[in-house]
Amino acid sequence: MSHAVLVSWRSSLVLWVALLGVSSSCKTSTPTEEPTSRGNGGPVLQPGNQTDPGARALEFDRYVAQMHRPIHEVWAWGVLERLEAEERSHPLNDRDLWTRVEIVVGSEGRIENVTTIRFSGDAGFDEVARLSVHASGPYPTPPEGIRSGNGKVYVHWTFHRDERACGTSGNATIHH
Repeated sequence: MSHAVLVSWRSSLVLWVALLGVSSSCKTSTPTEEPTSRGNGGPVLQPGNQTDPGARALEFDRYVAQMHRPIHEVWAWGVLERLEAEERSHPLNDRDLWTRVEIVVGSEGRIENVTTIRFSGDAGFDEVARLSVHASGPYPTPPEGIRSGNGKVYVHWTFHRDERACGTSGNATIHH
């Protein structure tokens, strides 16, 4: 399958979930920074279990750049572009929506977990963000120098409904 066809298929999959009304019936009460999630009870990266990557920062930044391209293709060029064609009243067209996820990448580049760590207030929007990550993987094998002690890479990624689209959140840290 060509890269363009694969990106189109991934984008269609994510958009299919978003536009079937998942959002309109899944409002949560308010946006939150609470460290709770679906699945595993919260993010792995917590104060006290991280280290500054120091000399490994460039290696970490290069790896994150490799992750960004496919995530951006699915999110910005797939989900967001197609939402522009929807009515402004569509629940996912609220330009104030944003969510943050923690992505856990295994030693071979496979996505092991995607957890919402900042809810947008719209469960459908949060779900589409997580699905966008899953649709964009697997990623390249992470360099050993940026892997945590357990062999995994942990990255926080933010998804916006506005022109910011998506990107990493905060400074690079490595879980120990």
